[in-house]
Amino acid sequence: MSSGFQEPLFDINDPTGKRVWLTTWGGLWLCEDISQANPHWERKEARIGSNSIAQNPLNPDEIFTNNDGGGTFRSNDGGQTWIQLGSFTPSGRLMYNGLGDLFLFVSYYPSNQIYRYNRSTGVFDYFFNVTANSSSDAKQKITDIDFDRDNLIYISLSNGKILKSQTQYGGPWINISPISNSASSNFTGLAISRNEFGNKVFWAINIRPNSFEPADNIVWAKKSLDCGVSWTDVILPINGDGSRFSSLGWRLDLSFNYGSDSEIILSGGNQILISSNGGVSWKKVSNQTYDKDIWLSPGGSALLVNFISIRYLANLFNTSYPYLQSKESDIITPSISSVHFSDAENPDLLFLNGSVFTGDGILSPGNTYNSTQGAFFDIDEPNLVVSLAPAVGWSDTLLIQDSKGRLMNKHKLDRKVPAILGYESVGNSLYSIIDASSLYDYTRLYRTSKVGSGEEESNIYTLNQYIHYQSSVVPVNDSLVYIYGAFLNGSLYKVSLKKDGLGIVEEVKNFTNGNPSRVVVGRENPNVIIVMHSASLYVSLDAGESWSEPLNQDIAYSFTNVGSDLDKLFYTSNEKVYFTNNFLSLNPSWEVITSTELEKLGAWGGLRYRESDGLLFMASSYKGVYSTDYFKGLVSPELAIIRNFQKDTLCFNEKVTIPFVQSNCAGPFKLILSPLHGNVSDIIFGESTQSPVSGIIPDTLVNGRYRLKIVSGNFEKQVKSSLYIKGDSSIFHNGYPRVINPGNTSFVMKFRSKKEAKVAYILKVKGSSKPTHLDFNQVKDSIEMNFQGLVQLKKDSITNVLISGLQRNTEYVIYFASIDPNCLCQSIINSKEIKTTGNLISLCRPYYYYPCDNNTLISSMSISGPGLQNPAEVKTFDSGCTGFKTQNENVPTVQAGGTYTLNVKTGYLAQLKQEKALGVWIDFNGDDQIYDNQVFAGKLSSWSSDIVINIPDQISPGLRRARVRMVDGSAFSYNMAICGSTSYGETIDFMVNVRSGKNDTLLHVTDSTYYSCQNVNLLTNVPLSQSFELELSSAHGDFNGSTLLTAEEVSGNRFAFQLPLNTPIGDQYRVNLRSTTLNLTTPSFRVDFQNYQDLQKSPSGGREVVDKNYIDSKAEITNTARTAYKAWNSIILQPDFMASPSSGGAFKAEIVGCEN
Repeated sequence: MSSGFQEPLFDINDPTGKRVWLTTWGGLWLCEDISQANPHWERKEARIGSNSIAQNPLNPDEIFTNNDGGGTFRSNDGGQTWIQLGSFTPSGRLMYNGLGDLFLFVSYYPSNQIYRYNRSTGVFDYFFNVTANSSSDAKQKITDIDFDRDNLIYISLSNGKILKSQTQYGGPWINISPISNSASSNFTGLAISRNEFGNKVFWAINIRPNSFEPADNIVWAKKSLDCGVSWTDVILPINGDGSRFSSLGWRLDLSFNYGSDSEIILSGGNQILISSNGGVSWKKVSNQTYDKDIWLSPGGSALLVNFISIRYLANLFNTSYPYLQSKESDIITPSISSVHFSDAENPDLLFLNGSVFTGDGILSPGNTYNSTQGAFFDIDEPNLVVSLAPAVGWSDTLLIQDSKGRLMNKHKLDRKVPAILGYESVGNSLYSIIDASSLYDYTRLYRTSKVGSGEEESNIYTLNQYIHYQSSVVPVNDSLVYIYGAFLNGSLYKVSLKKDGLGIVEEVKNFTNGNPSRVVVGRENPNVIIVMHSASLYVSLDAGESWSEPLNQDIAYSFTNVGSDLDKLFYTSNEKVYFTNNFLSLNPSWEVITSTELEKLGAWGGLRYRESDGLLFMASSYKGVYSTDYFKGLVSPELAIIRNFQKDTLCFNEKVTIPFVQSNCAGPFKLILSPLHGNVSDIIFGESTQSPVSGIIPDTLVNGRYRLKIVSGNFEKQVKSSLYIKGDSSIFHNGYPRVINPGNTSFVMKFRSKKEAKVAYILKVKGSSKPTHLDFNQVKDSIEMNFQGLVQLKKDSITNVLISGLQRNTEYVIYFASIDPNCLCQSIINSKEIKTTGNLISLCRPYYYYPCDNNTLISSMSISGPGLQNPAEVKTFDSGCTGFKTQNENVPTVQAGGTYTLNVKTGYLAQLKQEKALGVWIDFNGDDQIYDNQVFAGKLSSWSSDIVINIPDQISPGLRRARVRMVDGSAFSYNMAICGSTSYGETIDFMVNVRSGKNDTLLHVTDSTYYSCQNVNLLTNVPLSQSFELELSSAHGDFNGSTLLTAEEVSGNRFAFQLPLNTPIGDQYRVNLRSTTLNLTTPSFRVDFQNYQDLQKSPSGGREVVDKNYIDSKAEITNTARTAYKAWNSIILQPDFMASPSSGGAFKAEIVGCEN
């Protein structure tokens, strides 16, 4: 994370060129040997040297450095000690000439001045001003300054002018520029060397920035051998795309340096070029980089330093392959503006500027944390972090992560929002402004609550006033938020949210001279408001009616409270940290808690207090992160639940998560339910070694009232003194629902309920995420019965549902739950696994480059069109590249005959690169194969990311395989192929669900096993309005010598026939249905032998047989005559039996016929 690097200086006192000074925004650093692989850096001064540094060539013990915000320091002993000049000087570049005169030039407008150090007065005197020299150059900036061996001064301006002084003391000035002024340019680089004859050689280059054509950025590059009297062109190398320097358009400065006339080094754009023959030919440094300037050592090496990197070139003119070496090593200048952590998590886990770090003393990167800029850390649930993905631009995807950055879940909002502006952790609610009009004076505030629960709810509130969409929202509860921000002209607003969707805006206070930078509202007492504004603190104890400033005009840079106790407050001011424990008294007493060492370091910045162990953290930009345990005595000696547990009722199988601050108690922590009535032991249903502790309410409990608590060792903390727990028992009979006879593309689901009920089912490919209760509540009736639907069940009746349109040889999971809007507790979500039969044809595996670059990465895909209220996400945003991926989690549904748009976003920034091609194939004929000549969408035109897809009219419903490929090349020069060669980019395989008026007719039996004389029910997916005949196969599944059957219609799509007597045992039976237009065959089923118990002698009475699996006679047998026993149930219909022996005892019965 180190950054803020400014200027290096090779110390003249070291002739080897290894000793290097470096100015940074984190102070002045020194390296004794820069040539080492991992050089050691030592911070010499923390509060000085943040900008420029220079050393006197005649007196190397004299070194000057200055700070970015003003202030110049001098050392007379080679950097051992430093004194500050008495007068203020502006920030700028320090440079010595050959006479030991020190100059300072300020390059930015309107200053554009050069100063010269006056040793007799110890101040910098005015030396040169661009405007004073020429009014026509008033708005030009000084871009470079150099001195020749005669100590004449040369100043280059942004418009291409090169001004030469007549004496070493300055003017008059003459322009020696090789061409007329360049009005559109903004930089002129200058270097002066000597050739082999000792003559001066001038080098100059003039550029214009931000051009879309890099070759046009260079206005001119020139060389002069006669002190600027005449100039010749310098030919710079041309890249393959015609540019001289790649990305030069984003370059704001460009530098020359030299060893002699023949040895030139040039830094520009993303390239570093070296010439050893006076610019006739050039070689490029192998690992190119962007650097803002070049510094040469006496030993022929160079340093190239920019804000985030230090690069070293050794022996740059004496090697064929110059190579840059990183030299940041152990320098510590992190740009840290914020520090966050989880109170109940790992104590050495910190979030700094949106990245995760761990360690004690030295922090190392932790887990990759996706999109923490704009992320919100839930103070009630320390393991919950919520952010948008991507972090930049409008998005409808919430990332729900734990405090270590691991993805727990994703949630799709019902609309895209520009940013999360506020988060409220009691109701897990986030806020965003989705629309605002200054013309019509209104704003729409969007809220999503219950984030992370899987049952998120969204609301939109129309505010009666315009609020800029980049404002900050401070939620207090469900009906009250505060809003402030940089575009609200200093106002702090209170917004009351009404149940009818209105939001009433009231101004609480207008802060003049700027906007509030931070607002804190008391959670337990929302009348308390603390505002940071213009480096001061304001507090109100009456919801904004009156205000006071407890700091007595002192400057405050940052503040933090001790948890929710707003009376205890810390703030930073001018290198000191203050603390009070009576802030709300409005006349607080303050204690300075900063050490002398910390004050010398000049460290001050963002404060944050951690309740779990009493550590106070301070993040000081470019200086590091500091902490003190001075306040650990404020930590409660007992385990404290964070805030209040809100629920009064829990349901069986409901997940309960209790976050807590883990103070001086050792784990493990157990989550326990204690019944309020009865002699029932405590129920432990969750355990954890740290916060939070979670558990699932057991479904074996008895409905009633319980006490909820956390226990650790001998310590016990009550969470809720009384809450009601109830459950919704299963509505299904034992053994139901059942999966019957999966075929190639379909199967039968058999339901039997204990009561009348409505059941929803959702079918997913195995491995996909489990649906939530919210998903079940959104299920609608489906006429195709594909993937999801509703079934109305009657008490004790069997209902069969045919589910079709599936893929062959594929594993599925069908989830089902009862839907009862009047029931507080949700139904248990049950599931069954199914695997269809047949052979799935494997698509060819594509060739691809790995890893993908930004030009070949498919980052997200979505489909929009008829029947889709919002674009249906096919692939959620992911900036990682797999090269080839199967994406079956999200399956959009499309309608036959409809026109749809497939939107494909590519690259790390989710924007399609121009001139790239995409190919799309869809298996519309349902044979599980895709062919090259069936490419659905071919080459895309430039800058387009939308592919129009026309779904054919005559297509059967069901799942269809699809593939999208990206071509690493021009959209106009590549042919599309489903596999192709390695010239192609990333490939995504996915699925679409086709809805259609046309249905492939399917035939199924409704059980997997049948017995002789049993009725077999047949089910089709459409009514049959024509005559047909049925044929029963042999036990081996063939129809040679098969049996013709007579069927009885039960309903329009249900039929039944009776198995013949003594049908042989077998598990490959099938039924064939034939008509003039249909020829359908069921999946295989089994015919088995029914094992009956012996008939027993029993008292006389009725001849009633009722049991399903055996026959129990209730008639006395007295002779050998044939006796007819009638049996009726779901298996045997009215059989005749013969009974023997002739008198008493046990006897057996055999079936002698089936009565119809």
